[in-house]
Amino acid sequence: MSQYGVSVNHAKTLVGDIKVADFYEGILKNGAISKETELAATWVCDTLLGELYYRNMKIDAVPQDCFADLIALLKDKKVTDKVAVDVLRAMLDDIHEGRKCAMPSETVEKSGLGKGSDDEFTGIIKKVVAANPQAVADYHSGKGNAINFIVGQIMKETKGRADPKSLNKLIVDYIASME
Repeated sequence: MSQYGVSVNHAKTLVGDIKVADFYEGILKNGAISKETELAATWVCDTLLGELYYRNMKIDAVPQDCFADLIALLKDKKVTDKVAVDVLRAMLDDIHEGRKCAMPSETVEKSGLGKGSDDEFTGIIKKVVAANPQAVADYHSGKGNAINFIVGQIMKETKGRADPKSLNKLIVDYIASME
């Protein structure tokens, strides 16, 4: 915990299996993420291990450089969490089916899954808000969760490329400008 600044739960998970600890320390040797100890711990403990368990795979099947590349994309905010999970799943499915693991940065670039700018989503926000007048009315009547519905619709439309927190603010600002 003191060496890497991780939570008690993550520390327990990391030291509970020597292969997990070795994997974690191995990915931190990648210069691009060497200081991202908490982010890496969160993704190893909370996401990767769950996805591996689901596929009945072991952590030593995952190339450290591929996973470190994924963490670097997150660190640099080049992808959203949703896109990162989707890329991780595709990566693990490839490994599980005996195919070579593509580097996540290549997958993101080829597939156009990089995080978009707020300006890029303005038209989509306008379209989704116009298509959901009931959600706008609900928001005006004090139901804050109506914004979450609109965010969800935009996330579908953008295939997860938008940052939900940024969208929330953009939507609220847009609805306010409509008044």
